[in-house]
Amino acid sequence: MKAIILAAGVGSRIPSVSKYKPKCFVEINGKTILQQLMDVFHAVGIKDISIVIGYKRGMIQQKFRGENIKWYVNPLYRSTGMLESLYCAKKEFDDDCLIVYGDVYIKEKVAKRLAGCSGDFCIAIDQKVIPTKREDAFETYSGKTFRKGKTMVKLKKEEITQIGKNIITADGIYIGLLKVSRQKAKEIMAEMDILKKKDTFRMFPSPSYLLQLLLEKGERMNAVKVSHKDYAEIDYVADLIQARKKFTTQNPQ
Repeated sequence: MKAIILAAGVGSRIPSVSKYKPKCFVEINGKTILQQLMDVFHAVGIKDISIVIGYKRGMIQQKFRGENIKWYVNPLYRSTGMLESLYCAKKEFDDDCLIVYGDVYIKEKVAKRLAGCSGDFCIAIDQKVIPTKREDAFETYSGKTFRKGKTMVKLKKEEITQIGKNIITADGIYIGLLKVSRQKAKEIMAEMDILKKKDTFRMFPSPSYLLQLLLEKGERMNAVKVSHKDYAEIDYVADLIQARKKFTTQNPQ
């Protein structure tokens, strides 16, 4: 099994941090988010790790100099989204893959649950903290404007039926972590190749848009329910403050 960390973005919603360092370098419980992800993946037996970088990439590579990491660069990180970053690492889609956003802090138990999921698509969701309204924040990719904010999901029993940012009544939120089987990873790569050839990547700024497309084509996706106590997604300074309060133990695992 492989892990792919998407850490190319600027982190524009926390400029007081991103002005000086990449968002994946914020510290929670004495570790940067990126170091925590590395440690967690190693702890669950995943040694094959790729990181997609862009903003302040030299700082990230210097910090992990000497580590056994495969580096991929998204040179268009300022004008594209995380799906473009994922596409940069498409060579890694020849095995089961854990894919995670570089601003998500997780405990070891979360990675274990995803790694142990037997489905082709295993999507980590939180059913406890669901926004009651959509964020009035937007971003532009390739000249098209998209809404920012949490990615919501609709469920039917243990399966996801819909995923996206415009869902009004949600059953949970996608936390930015998923597992894809070897077979489906190859299919995702093929689907991204099609989008590239059609020049429609601008319509799919993040992996969740591609997941919704695959749902519409009949793919089945399992929801892996995660406690809000075991992860933190850092979008704003308030998220970082809350995460630091939540993870202040001597043993974050």
